[in-house]
Amino acid sequence: MCPCCQTIGNFTRHGQYEKYWFQECIGILRVRCAVCGKTHAVIPSFSVPNGSYGMEETEHYLLERSRGVGRKKAFQELLECGAAESYPRFLESKVAVAVVRAKALFPDLGTAVLHGFAWVLSCFAVSAGGVLQQVNRYGLARRTNPVFFSRANILCYEHPKAGSGISHNHDTVAGAAEVLDYPP
Repeated sequence: MCPCCQTIGNFTRHGQYEKYWFQECIGILRVRCAVCGKTHAVIPSFSVPNGSYGMEETEHYLLERSRGVGRKKAFQELLECGAAESYPRFLESKVAVAVVRAKALFPDLGTAVLHGFAWVLSCFAVSAGGVLQQVNRYGLARRTNPVFFSRANILCYEHPKAGSGISHNHDTVAGAAEVLDYPP
């Protein structure tokens, strides 16, 4: 389903690119919606979007941290897979920002007094596996860009209505407001 216009199955192949999943290079398909013309990358569920690490390992790290496990111990699995030593702090910072944005976008989702990954876990009555993707899917169903690990800041997709745009050619706008000239 296109997150922009909500149509189903109207994609055409638009290209591809490669990204790393740990040390392995994987192909990412780009598609274009035939209805609205927006392009999207189809990221495999096992890979963190906009990153080189595995989703399962990343969620496991975040779950361990939310349970009070120290950063070094929780990071061991990702470290063995080749993750950079700086990744834990970076990851925790990205998740904290994403949670603040998600709470603002979806005030009825999760338990408001919780923060970080604990809030994410409170969003759905499921185990930790795939919960970041579930929040992203929740947002996509409500016409927002994915909250976690998205390249862009949060975008709310609006379906444009005919005639609702503002013309940049001010001479042709019917009923345009008169420009007031204020003295200096």
